[in-house]
Amino acid sequence: SSVAQAAALASLDVEDELRQRVDAIVAERDRVVGALAAQGWRLPSTQANFVWFGLGDASAQLAQACAEAGLVVRTFEGEGVRATIAEPQANDRLIEVAASLAPRLAR
Repeated sequence: SSVAQAAALASLDVEDELRQRVDAIVAERDRVVGALAAQGWRLPSTQANFVWFGLGDASAQLAQACAEAGLVVRTFEGEGVRATIAEPQANDRLIEVAASLAPRLAR
């Protein structure tokens, strides 16, 4: 949309601030991935602002647990769950939910 384009152009005018935000998201993503890996989750390497749980038919279980915890994730039926890196408090909740399911679903 034109609004999104204007926002993208405006962000280029404040490159230092943009870089700080990107660095913060990368650091938070690395923290989340590290915590999930410590629980036994094997996640594909990512350079994005999300993590991918390739759970196949078990995707609905993680999605339901996230919904019950007040987290919004994107489920790809029969394939996996995409969880966007958010603010630290929400990411901590994702880590907690994942820990509760890791013994059954982590792979």
